[in-house]
Amino acid sequence: MLAMLSLFVQKILLTGCLKVRELQSTHYRALLTAAEQLPKEPIVLVDSLIELAKSMPGRMIVDDTNNPKYAHLQGLVRQLFIPSTGGYCQGYKVLLFLWESGGQRFPIAFALYHAGSDPLPELALQGFSLLRNQKKLKPLEVLGDGGYGSQEIVKRLTDYGWPCIVRFKKNQKLSGQAIGQWIPRGYGETIGTLQNNTKVKVIRHKRHFLQCNRLTWDKAKIRAHYAKRWQIEEAFRILKSCLNLSGCQQHSMRRQVHYLLLCCIALACLELYPYLSPYAARQAVISGSLPPENLLKQELFAA
Repeated sequence: MLAMLSLFVQKILLTGCLKVRELQSTHYRALLTAAEQLPKEPIVLVDSLIELAKSMPGRMIVDDTNNPKYAHLQGLVRQLFIPSTGGYCQGYKVLLFLWESGGQRFPIAFALYHAGSDPLPELALQGFSLLRNQKKLKPLEVLGDGGYGSQEIVKRLTDYGWPCIVRFKKNQKLSGQAIGQWIPRGYGETIGTLQNNTKVKVIRHKRHFLQCNRLTWDKAKIRAHYAKRWQIEEAFRILKSCLNLSGCQQHSMRRQVHYLLLCCIALACLELYPYLSPYAARQAVISGSLPPENLLKQELFAA
């Protein structure tokens, strides 16, 4: 199916957008035909990239980002908080499941959080379930911020046998007490149970708390592994600045999904190109020194 999308991925790599009016009608019908093969589920799995992840042992990083939209979108936009400014915008969030292995990173699945969707933690649980039970994926560890540190998520990952390191919120309790009572000052660690009886190790570094479901891992190892979480922030920057994540103006959430799928494939093409950084690869495509088809690696489009 991805092979049918290569033409449209090239368009995004070249122009940073996908304007329907600039596409030939036959090409646009081909895009719709390929996209309709996607299951109509909240979680969109990128099968070719999942198969690639199975051949590259790595970690899974989960996070979300705002995608502002001022169009109607069939009444599905919602008010979103912007941490950098303290303001709000209208739009939806993109929940991304990113695979990182040896410095290479690429999306393996995503979901849209909008007015008609399940909450973000529930979408994350659905994604974990599909990736583990249907796709048989086995990450070395799962990393996430406080939004993905709920006791339900930690228990699910522990039941799967997946190591996880996620932020521990200050208002959460450990063994029935506030975490500040266990580690009252800037540095320390403790072991306790969540309300659902899942055992975790919690470490504190200044004002930040991390929880890990591997009780034998020491504080230095937990902090070093969690530092890899920044990789998903860089992926979001590339999606927004290089690939114009918000460039789809279609008023259908289904069409937004199609566009985001193309952006995810384009991101993988940039990330997996062996000789250039994603930013340099995109500039080389725009300047004409690198043909976009060179980025469409065969293993991505073999399916």
